[in-house]
Amino acid sequence: SSSSSSSSSSSSSSSSSSSSSSSSIVIINDENFIQMNQYQYAFLSRTSICCLLAPIVADMCSMGNSYDYFTTALNMKIFYHNSYLSKKQNYTKIDDDMNDGLICAISSYLIYLSALPLSGQGQSDISNILSFIENFLKYFLQHVSWRTRAIGLLLLRNLVVFNLAAFHAPECNLSAVNVTTTSTALDNSVNKRLRSILWKCLNDSLIEVSQVAMFVLAIFIEVGVIKYDKKWISQLMRQINRPLPNQSVMHINHSNDSTNTQPTNFSNNNNHNEYSIALRDRYASILALCSFVHGNPHNTPDYLPPIISKLADHLHDSQSIKKVISSTLSSYSRTHQEVWHEQSLKFTPEQLDNYRYVISDASYYV
Repeated sequence: SSSSSSSSSSSSSSSSSSSSSSSSIVIINDENFIQMNQYQYAFLSRTSICCLLAPIVADMCSMGNSYDYFTTALNMKIFYHNSYLSKKQNYTKIDDDMNDGLICAISSYLIYLSALPLSGQGQSDISNILSFIENFLKYFLQHVSWRTRAIGLLLLRNLVVFNLAAFHAPECNLSAVNVTTTSTALDNSVNKRLRSILWKCLNDSLIEVSQVAMFVLAIFIEVGVIKYDKKWISQLMRQINRPLPNQSVMHINHSNDSTNTQPTNFSNNNNHNEYSIALRDRYASILALCSFVHGNPHNTPDYLPPIISKLADHLHDSQSIKKVISSTLSSYSRTHQEVWHEQSLKFTPEQLDNYRYVISDASYYV
């Protein structure tokens, strides 16, 4: 009896020791696993919280007297020279201390979002980064308020620029033979997804939003995130040459948002709906072409002279189109003065005539 009890106790002790050892192994493995993935969990935690807060922050960004504060915060003293919102802002004094504190808190949160690291520590997959950006910004870019949509575009600009290394880093664990092919496929995927986001904003019914989209696209072109695509440029040129439906009068409505600055809105009533859609498509295509001009502030690649000449051909379109073409080519003229004697050689005589006509016309009105 004693021997059996001792054997049973020894067996139980051995089983308990084995179970404890096995459990200790599991714990060690779990600890190692958690330690190896702590940065990944931290990333998921930050991005998940951001996505949860996105609808609330998007609604708060539509507050009328806070728009200038938010745009200034998002410009971060970096993008003033290349933004539709760079003009001097007329701030409205906020007397309510609670609203003032709320606006300051949201501004700080927007700055935090702009510098949020989305790459590194196992999260360098550009597809995952773009998926987060799309899921987060949809609450802004699809918002009913034009202010929130514009702020969403500035957030898109900042998230891409501050995570620029991820958009240029090659995929890991690739053989030398497949690096070039994979990088090209990755570039095409990034181009299509970012262009899809920006095209909807370029085609926005409010000019204020579409012009912000133009400058965001220009910055992406300048930093090399969106590259020249011959097929896309040809498609844009065909689109601006497409005849508009017959229309004698074009009405321009204004937003119902309560603000001192009323955004310009293409009319959407039934009598002018077809014309409005066609005009918006043409205007969006012209803005996209203007982005390539703004995206090359110091050089003139071979594809740029035909774009400039094509823009000059539409100088006598509607007033909104004429204004954006004149300002774009005037900006190009200012930034290329020092090297114009070299870069002018890339233009054909006909292209030079078209360009000079726009510049002289703009100078006359100034």
